[in-house]
Amino acid sequence: MKYHKALQIIRAATGISQQELSEKAGISKSLLSRIESGERSLSDKNKKIIANTLRLPESLINLLAQESTKLSKKEIANIGFNLVKIMHEPHSSQIPTR
Repeated sequence: MKYHKALQIIRAATGISQQELSEKAGISKSLLSRIESGERSLSDKNKKIIANTLRLPESLINLLAQESTKLSKKEIANIGFNLVKIMHEPHSSQIPTR
């Protein structure tokens, strides 16, 4: 699973910076950076925290982390963007603070 790519896609789609996500999720920016670069793996605990912070289902993170040879990076990014957009349409685009 490529959770580092999933986080990059989700952050790009939601427009949240690493700094903002780290502050709202209570996870260090250094750790988020290392996860997104692929240097560290995303723990189940931190995946749950990030999903809750962004008000997204963990299954979306899992879906975007799937390794697929059938979809291009652009297609995966478009899917992620559209899924996040759908998830947030009925709600404010503001992400609550912890």
